[in-house]
Amino acid sequence: MKKINPETKKEYLRYLSRTELGQVLNPKECEVISTQLRFKKVAKGQNLINQYDDRNYAFFLKEGFLKLDSFDDAEELAYTTFLCPDRLFPLRGMFADSYYCYTATALSEVVVAYVTTEIFEGLLESNHHFSLLIIKQLQKAMAERETFIQKTVTSSAKIRVRQLLGILNERYSVVCDGEKKIPFPLPIKEIARIGGTTRETASQVIHELDIEQKLRYSRKYLSFPQYLS
Repeated sequence: MKKINPETKKEYLRYLSRTELGQVLNPKECEVISTQLRFKKVAKGQNLINQYDDRNYAFFLKEGFLKLDSFDDAEELAYTTFLCPDRLFPLRGMFADSYYCYTATALSEVVVAYVTTEIFEGLLESNHHFSLLIIKQLQKAMAERETFIQKTVTSSAKIRVRQLLGILNERYSVVCDGEKKIPFPLPIKEIARIGGTTRETASQVIHELDIEQKLRYSRKYLSFPQYLS
């Protein structure tokens, strides 16, 4: 993990002050954040946090993309989701858990800002507007997970993969060169893992959708010439 130089830190602090979360902090809280906030870069493929590590920090994703993997007691994958810039995490387990509930892996070079859990939870207790924004983010995350479960609970592996690709398109794609693209790499093996099927089935579904001109898959990146349904 790489540290951020002082000048870049000042630039990042100015950026954070303009975000929705930064704008609801009062002058005293801003002063605390400016002195206690830390930044670091995480290289692609490295873990920022690991599930069951002590929950020492709260993070804000400024640049890059993260994959979040949650495992059950048998160490089987229970859930996977992704984080895009301008998201604060982890939200689950606030005031309750003493450890992280998932592993966060960088899908690209990542820049995060972070403060101690004590400071973060102190802001939640003292600043109503800040806590309201966090509650809204938590509700959004819960709704996304519920939608994922509803759309992928089917015995048909092919339908699960199609639904998964549709969810990825809806949540994470950005418009670039006249089409929608997922801005981070997704190996077919990973798509199969999330969809609860084999690599061969996931590859077959992607090939079928490519023939239907509903998506393209090149060098681990997905793009969608049309809306996938």
